[in-house]
Amino acid sequence: MRIAIVNSKGGVGKTTTAIYLATAAARDGRHVELWDADIQGSATEWASRAQDEGEPLEYEVHSVSLPKLRRKETSTPWVFVDTPPGQAEVMQAAVDFADFVIVPVMPEPMGLDRAYATLDGLAHGKDAALLLGAVDNREKLTLTTRDVLADEAAPPKFTTEIRRRTAISQNTYSRPHKLYGYETVYKELKEIAGE
Repeated sequence: MRIAIVNSKGGVGKTTTAIYLATAAARDGRHVELWDADIQGSATEWASRAQDEGEPLEYEVHSVSLPKLRRKETSTPWVFVDTPPGQAEVMQAAVDFADFVIVPVMPEPMGLDRAYATLDGLAHGKDAALLLGAVDNREKLTLTTRDVLADEAAPPKFTTEIRRRTAISQNTYSRPHKLYGYETVYKELKEIAGE
């Protein structure tokens, strides 16, 4: 399955989502690659630092160019593509490459607007779902966002939500040990893939 992780807004957890979901797939015995299509190379940097710490990631991370995405060539069964914000051409190529599109979103008005715009613009017609992250049940924005996403007119979303956890931020650039709910998101992806 080819999964593009896309949102035109930055800072919504695209790289974290890619790293953690790829880890969940690798731990499930899948042959996995993570393609880093972001010019900032955050996923590539993450893999490099984890390697330097002596605990490399459990799969390969490759920096990929726009032409490689457009060729759509891979023999790897599970490929996660981390994309940059604000680079429509790269995001569109990743969406075109993918079987499924994940749009990470945080409970904030601007985040929802950008996520909806991403789905309507880039991912129009693709199998896609929102993934709500940084959830804090004590915050009004979380409750409001849930209400908006529960509307019948709202786009599809994962049942699983990712709670806001300091440990996720603290473990940036390290091999994930705990998956903090991403393993359940991966199980939902497997169901979508018919596995």
